[in-house]
This record gives sequence, C-alpha cells and structure tokens, in this order.
Amino acid sequence: MKRQLSIFIFAFMLFGCFDNPTTSNNNITPLTEISSPPISNPPPLSQIKKTSIDKQNTPLQQTSPLFKHGFDKDDYPISIREISPTDFEKLTHGNPNFSISFMPLDDLKSVKKLLKGIVDFNSDGSIKRIHFKNGGVIDNPEGRFVAYYAYDDDNKNILVLEGGHSSDISYNLNTGKSTEHVGNPNQASISSPNKQYRLIGHFGGQECSSYFIQKRINGEWVKIIEFNDIFNALIPPDEHSSFGLYYYNGSVFLNESHAYIVKQRTDDNNQEHIRVYEITLKDDPTFKKSDIDIKTQSLSDNTNINIDVNFDNYQDIIPKNGYLNKEQAKFFAGLYPNAQEIYVLGLYHYQKDIKSYVVSMKQNRDLLQTYLINIDKNHHIIDSLLISTYGIREFDFDITAILQKEQIKVVDNNGNEPNEVIYRVDDKGYFYTPRQ
Repeated sequence: MKRQLSIFIFAFMLFGCFDNPTTSNNNITPLTEISSPPISNPPPLSQIKKTSIDKQNTPLQQTSPLFKHGFDKDDYPISIREISPTDFEKLTHGNPNFSISFMPLDDLKSVKKLLKGIVDFNSDGSIKRIHFKNGGVIDNPEGRFVAYYAYDDDNKNILVLEGGHSSDISYNLNTGKSTEHVGNPNQASISSPNKQYRLIGHFGGQECSSYFIQKRINGEWVKIIEFNDIFNALIPPDEHSSFGLYYYNGSVFLNESHAYIVKQRTDDNNQEHIRVYEITLKDDPTFKKSDIDIKTQSLSDNTNINIDVNFDNYQDIIPKNGYLNKEQAKFFAGLYPNAQEIYVLGLYHYQKDIKSYVVSMKQNRDLLQTYLINIDKNHHIIDSLLISTYGIREFDFDITAILQKEQIKVVDNNGNEPNEVIYRVDDKGYFYTPRQ
C-alpha cells in the first residue's frame, strides 16, 4: 500500500559539518572481544555461489533499468521544496506549537539505583559496563552521565552521555543501539501526534549535528531516513551552505503528516532572513505490503561463510538474482542514499521471522561496503551490521567477517592487530554483542 506522508520540520541546525556518510559504521560500538571456536578455511562467498546455490537462480526479469549510477532525486522517500514564510504562517495559523515536554532524570545517585544491575557506573559518572535487555553488553563506553529517560512515552529506557567536545552519546537500553540510531531526545526531537514518526538528532561536537527520521516499530523507534544526506542531495549546496543552516531551533508536526523547517538568520546589517522548507515523506517503503521482491540465494545451509568483498572479486560474487533494478533499489534509498551500486549477495536466517540479507554497496570508485541487513516479516529494515569494507586512497579500510550458524564474527584489520567482535541477532532483529 502506498501512502502519502508530508513531513515539515521547523527551524533547525542542519549540517554545519558532517560525518562522512560513506564511512560511518552503523554497527553497535565494538563491545567485547569474545573468542570462538577456530574455523579452518571457511569457504568464500564466490565458492559457495559456484557450487550449491547458483542452480536455484533464474535471471532477473527487468521491469526497470539496472541500478548502476546512484539514486535520482525522485528515488528518495522524501522530497523537499522551499515555501514562503507567509504560507508557513497560514498553515500554522500564526501560532505553531514548538513546545517539547520530556521527563529526563539527571540525578546520578537516583539513576544508579534505578539502573542497578543494568548500568555499572563509576563514581564520576563514567561507565564500566552496560547490560542491555536483549543480552548485549558494552564495556567502558566513552562519555559521562547526562540523563536517563525512563518514563516518557517517547523515550523509554534511553541513556544519554556526554563525550568529547560536548558531543552526544546515547544508548537504547532495550536494543543496544547507539547514537546514530537513537539520537538525543533533547536534540530537537519531535513526534507526530499519533507518535508513529519522529525527527530526532544528535550533536557530534564542534558544530556538527546529524538528523534522521524514525518510525515506531514493535514499540521501539527505528531509523528509516538519513535526513542529512538526502537534504544535502536535494537542496543545492550553495543555497543551504551559504545560508548557514547550522542551528535547529525547534520542530512541529501540525498533524500526522505535516511539519516545517525554518531557518532564521540576521545578517551584518541587522536584517532578518527566513527560509522555510517543506519536506514530504512520499513513499515510505515500510508501507508496502509486498516484499522487496528479491529472490536471492540462501546461505543458511553453510556453517561458515567468509565475507571478504573487494573491488577485485565482487563482480564474480554477485549471483544472477543479485542485480537490482531501480525500483528494487528504492527500498534502500532512505537509509543508504549515497549508494551508487547495490547488489544482494545472499540471504541468511538467524531468527525465524527475520531475513538477514548480505548486501554490497559501492559508495564511490574508492569504497565498497557490505552489510548484513535484517528485515522483519512486515518488511521493515530493523538493523544493519557492517561486515566488510574495502577502500583505497582516502578510504583505506579493511573489514571482513565470517557468517557462522548462530553468530557473526567481524574482523577489523585496520589496527596493528586484527580486532574480532562477535555479534548475534535477537528475536526482534537487532544485532548485539553477547555477554562473555
């Protein structure tokens, strides 16, 4: 089912500087190194494809051109246009309600009692360990305690810390997800009236803020739109950069489908300038009742699969049904708006109602990233894990992984010694690092 949803967000700090969207790691922060049984020469993905799986595949029927050159502006799930301040006043009747009411707890002593057995605090507000509800753990996370959101309907069980340069660090204590997916509830966060959608952000330090749109899925807020990257692609850089969209002053949803972005600036001559942007969430893929229509090779019969995708081998690894046309690729446009090419390499089942797709994305000529993307039975992207990265020049990274029967071993080869982290998938589709 296709549904129209317009989102308009009022007055915000936007894109003073950005984390490079092609290099950010969407994983939970590497938590604890956990040893696992040794694996002798796990088969590479290319070998699996050539043996037992390729026989099942039939060539993809092309209903639209292959996705090979990135997304066009019409492919994104949101559109953006500028409207006049006068139109904004008419729509809000001159009295927009920008008030935000939260109930954070900021007394460390009280929070220590509430979170006893869940968060192990040091005396200075730093943290030894967090025990997440789904079984994950994190040791010695960066930052010191700022607030705990315990009772607010919009922000249950969210822990907020402060890192270097006053940056936001946050954790959902239920799912283990961190800042890039959780945000800071006090950073220009506003929900639609029926609390189905939310715009939220986090401050990265040194005038760097990031914003994204979440949807409430199974009682949790799940990121569905990378707002910064899409705004940057749709609004000419000279327009928003020269205007200095750095500060987000507030947000408002007029109803379940309308809100606004307004930026106010006073120039050197004390003249006020206002710009208003209308943002329309035109095609949320999660509204669709059909699957993403990708019938790819199943990898679940293989105990161990080595995921090491690079520019030399990725064309040989792609199965016949792994090439996406433009319509299929739109499913990923909200969360991966910068992808230039997308290939589905296979499907693994870690949980009964979760499909874990191995998806490679060429971000540019120098960077190739492969994710394990968990999609639930209602076709929501619940979580993703970066399992392979190959880059050259400024993107000189090297991450590989081994898919095992019940877990994923991710190996970061960028330091002096490889760093191995074990991940599992909980029954809702979230990745977590298990307790030792």
